[in-house]
Amino acid sequence: MQIYTRHHLKQLLEERLGPKRYHHSLMVEQAAMELAALHHGDWYRAGFAGLLHDICRDDHPSWQQYYMESHGFPLSEEWRLNPQIWHSVCGSLYLQHDLNISDAEILRAVRYHTTGRAGMSQLEQIVFVADAVSEDRNFPGVEELRRVARHSLDEAMFLCLSHTLEEVAKRGLPLVRESWEAYNEYSRKKAIGAKP
Repeated sequence: MQIYTRHHLKQLLEERLGPKRYHHSLMVEQAAMELAALHHGDWYRAGFAGLLHDICRDDHPSWQQYYMESHGFPLSEEWRLNPQIWHSVCGSLYLQHDLNISDAEILRAVRYHTTGRAGMSQLEQIVFVADAVSEDRNFPGVEELRRVARHSLDEAMFLCLSHTLEEVAKRGLPLVRESWEAYNEYSRKKAIGAKP
Protein backbone atom coordinates (compact mmCIF):
# COMPACT_ATOMS: atom_id res chain seq x y z
CA MET A 1 0.00 0.00 0.00
CA GLN A 2 1.16 3.52 -0.75
CA ILE A 3 2.46 5.22 2.40
CA TYR A 4 0.86 8.53 3.34
CA THR A 5 1.36 10.51 6.51
CA ARG A 6 -1.75 11.65 8.37
CA HIS A 7 -0.56 15.23 7.86
CA HIS A 8 -0.53 14.73 4.08
CA LEU A 9 -3.97 13.11 4.09
CA LYS A 10 -5.42 15.92 6.19
CA GLN A 11 -3.99 18.47 3.74
CA LEU A 12 -5.57 16.58 0.85
CA LEU A 13 -8.94 16.49 2.60
CA GLU A 14 -8.78 20.21 3.40
CA GLU A 15 -8.29 20.87 -0.32
CA ARG A 16 -11.14 18.60 -1.40
CA LEU A 17 -13.76 19.14 1.33
CA GLY A 18 -15.59 22.03 2.92
CA PRO A 19 -14.94 22.79 6.61
CA LYS A 20 -17.99 20.88 7.90
CA ARG A 21 -17.20 17.75 5.90
CA TYR A 22 -13.54 17.96 6.84
CA HIS A 23 -14.46 18.12 10.53
CA HIS A 24 -16.83 15.17 10.06
CA SER A 25 -14.00 13.15 8.50
CA LEU A 26 -11.79 13.74 11.54
CA MET A 27 -14.64 12.72 13.83
CA VAL A 28 -15.28 9.50 11.88
CA GLU A 29 -11.57 8.69 11.98
CA GLN A 30 -11.69 9.01 15.78
CA ALA A 31 -14.91 7.00 16.13
CA ALA A 32 -13.59 4.25 13.85
CA MET A 33 -10.39 3.89 15.87
CA GLU A 34 -12.35 3.78 19.12
CA LEU A 35 -14.73 1.12 17.80
CA ALA A 36 -11.82 -0.91 16.46
CA ALA A 37 -10.14 -0.81 19.86
CA LEU A 38 -13.37 -1.85 21.62
CA HIS A 39 -13.99 -4.75 19.23
CA HIS A 40 -10.35 -5.86 18.93
CA GLY A 41 -10.08 -4.74 15.31
CA ASP A 42 -7.37 -3.03 13.28
CA TRP A 43 -7.47 0.52 14.65
CA TYR A 44 -4.92 1.84 12.13
CA ARG A 45 -6.84 0.69 9.04
CA ALA A 46 -10.12 1.71 10.64
CA GLY A 47 -8.79 5.22 11.21
CA PHE A 48 -7.34 5.41 7.72
CA ALA A 49 -10.62 4.38 6.06
CA GLY A 50 -12.65 6.54 8.44
CA LEU A 51 -10.56 9.61 7.67
CA LEU A 52 -10.90 9.16 3.90
CA HIS A 53 -14.45 7.78 3.66
CA ASP A 54 -15.96 11.05 2.38
CA ILE A 55 -13.04 12.19 0.20
CA CYS A 56 -15.34 12.67 -2.82
CA ARG A 57 -18.44 13.80 -0.91
CA ASP A 58 -18.21 17.46 -1.93
CA ASP A 59 -17.52 16.80 -5.60
CA HIS A 60 -20.30 17.82 -7.99
CA PRO A 61 -22.74 14.99 -8.84
CA SER A 62 -22.02 15.38 -12.57
CA TRP A 63 -18.31 14.78 -11.88
CA GLN A 64 -19.15 11.84 -9.62
CA GLN A 65 -21.28 10.25 -12.32
CA TYR A 66 -18.56 10.78 -14.93
CA TYR A 67 -15.89 9.40 -12.60
CA MET A 68 -17.87 6.25 -11.80
CA GLU A 69 -18.80 5.57 -15.41
CA SER A 70 -15.28 6.26 -16.66
CA HIS A 71 -14.01 3.59 -14.25
CA GLY A 72 -16.60 1.04 -15.35
CA PHE A 73 -19.10 1.23 -12.49
CA PRO A 74 -22.51 0.21 -13.89
CA LEU A 75 -25.13 2.71 -12.73
CA SER A 76 -28.39 0.82 -12.34
CA GLU A 77 -31.65 2.75 -12.27
CA GLU A 78 -31.68 2.51 -8.45
CA TRP A 79 -28.20 4.00 -8.29
CA ARG A 80 -29.07 6.79 -10.74
CA LEU A 81 -31.97 7.82 -8.49
CA ASN A 82 -29.76 7.98 -5.37
CA PRO A 83 -26.93 10.44 -6.14
CA GLN A 84 -26.37 11.06 -2.40
CA ILE A 85 -24.58 7.68 -2.18
CA TRP A 86 -22.39 8.05 -5.29
CA HIS A 87 -19.51 9.49 -3.29
CA SER A 88 -18.86 6.12 -1.64
CA VAL A 89 -18.10 4.47 -4.97
CA CYS A 90 -16.15 7.53 -6.15
CA GLY A 91 -14.15 7.56 -2.94
CA SER A 92 -13.13 3.94 -3.28
CA LEU A 93 -12.17 4.46 -6.93
CA TYR A 94 -10.28 7.65 -6.08
CA LEU A 95 -8.27 5.91 -3.38
CA GLN A 96 -7.42 3.10 -5.77
CA HIS A 97 -6.68 5.02 -8.96
CA ASP A 98 -5.56 8.48 -7.81
CA LEU A 99 -3.90 7.66 -4.50
CA ASN A 100 -2.70 4.16 -5.44
CA ILE A 101 -4.19 2.57 -2.33
CA SER A 102 -4.22 -1.20 -2.89
CA ASP A 103 -5.59 -2.47 0.44
CA ALA A 104 -8.80 -4.19 -0.71
CA GLU A 105 -10.43 -4.08 2.72
CA ILE A 106 -9.89 -0.33 3.10
CA LEU A 107 -11.27 0.17 -0.41
CA ARG A 108 -14.36 -1.89 0.47
CA ALA A 109 -14.85 -0.03 3.75
CA VAL A 110 -15.02 3.26 1.83
CA ARG A 111 -17.08 1.73 -0.99
CA TYR A 112 -19.81 0.38 1.31
CA HIS A 113 -19.92 3.03 4.03
CA THR A 114 -23.23 4.40 2.69
CA THR A 115 -25.05 1.28 1.49
CA GLY A 116 -23.65 -1.59 3.49
CA ARG A 117 -23.65 -5.01 1.88
CA ALA A 118 -24.18 -8.63 2.81
CA GLY A 119 -21.08 -10.29 4.23
CA MET A 120 -19.33 -7.18 5.50
CA SER A 121 -15.97 -7.55 7.21
CA GLN A 122 -15.41 -6.17 10.69
CA LEU A 123 -13.51 -3.20 9.23
CA GLU A 124 -16.40 -2.40 6.87
CA GLN A 125 -18.85 -2.58 9.76
CA ILE A 126 -16.70 -0.32 11.91
CA VAL A 127 -16.45 2.41 9.27
CA PHE A 128 -20.17 2.16 8.44
CA VAL A 129 -21.16 2.49 12.10
CA ALA A 130 -18.51 5.13 12.88
CA ASP A 131 -20.00 7.33 10.16
CA ALA A 132 -23.31 7.21 12.03
CA VAL A 133 -22.06 7.59 15.61
CA SER A 134 -19.23 10.12 15.21
CA GLU A 135 -19.17 12.93 17.76
CA ASP A 136 -20.55 15.51 15.30
CA ARG A 137 -23.78 13.54 14.74
CA ASN A 138 -26.82 14.71 16.74
CA PHE A 139 -29.89 13.02 15.23
CA PRO A 140 -32.61 11.54 17.50
CA GLY A 141 -31.48 8.19 18.82
CA VAL A 142 -27.76 8.68 18.25
CA GLU A 143 -26.89 8.24 21.94
CA GLU A 144 -28.64 4.88 22.02
CA LEU A 145 -26.88 3.90 18.79
CA ARG A 146 -23.52 4.85 20.33
CA ARG A 147 -24.30 2.70 23.37
CA VAL A 148 -25.26 -0.27 21.20
CA ALA A 149 -22.20 0.14 18.96
CA ARG A 150 -19.89 -0.23 21.95
CA HIS A 151 -21.34 -3.70 22.64
CA SER A 152 -22.42 -5.15 19.28
CA LEU A 153 -21.49 -4.16 15.73
CA ASP A 154 -24.19 -6.48 14.35
CA GLU A 155 -26.88 -4.77 16.44
CA ALA A 156 -25.57 -1.34 15.47
CA MET A 157 -25.59 -2.35 11.79
CA PHE A 158 -29.22 -3.42 12.11
CA LEU A 159 -30.19 -0.08 13.66
CA CYS A 160 -28.26 1.92 11.06
CA LEU A 161 -29.74 -0.02 8.15
CA SER A 162 -33.25 0.30 9.62
CA HIS A 163 -32.72 4.06 9.72
CA THR A 164 -31.52 3.97 6.09
CA LEU A 165 -34.68 2.14 5.05
CA GLU A 166 -36.84 4.74 6.79
CA GLU A 167 -35.02 7.68 5.22
CA VAL A 168 -35.13 6.23 1.71
CA ALA A 169 -38.83 5.43 2.12
CA LYS A 170 -39.53 9.01 3.26
CA ARG A 171 -37.96 10.28 0.04
CA GLY A 172 -39.96 7.82 -2.04
CA LEU A 173 -36.79 6.37 -3.55
CA PRO A 174 -35.87 2.78 -4.37
CA LEU A 175 -33.31 1.03 -2.20
CA VAL A 176 -30.14 -0.13 -3.93
CA ARG A 177 -29.58 -3.88 -3.89
CA GLU A 178 -26.59 -3.71 -1.56
CA SER A 179 -28.67 -2.06 1.17
CA TRP A 180 -31.62 -4.42 1.15
CA GLU A 181 -29.29 -7.44 1.04
CA ALA A 182 -27.45 -6.00 4.06
CA TYR A 183 -30.69 -5.25 5.89
CA ASN A 184 -31.98 -8.77 5.27
CA GLU A 185 -28.76 -10.28 6.61
CA TYR A 186 -28.69 -8.22 9.81
CA SER A 187 -32.43 -8.56 10.41
CA ARG A 188 -32.06 -12.35 10.14
CA LYS A 189 -29.21 -12.27 12.66
CA LYS A 190 -31.37 -10.20 15.01
CA ALA A 191 -34.37 -12.49 14.60
CA ILE A 192 -32.31 -15.64 15.19
CA GLY A 193 -30.64 -14.04 18.23
CA ALA A 194 -34.04 -13.14 19.70
CA LYS A 195 -35.43 -16.68 19.49
CA PRO A 196 -36.05 -18.31 22.92
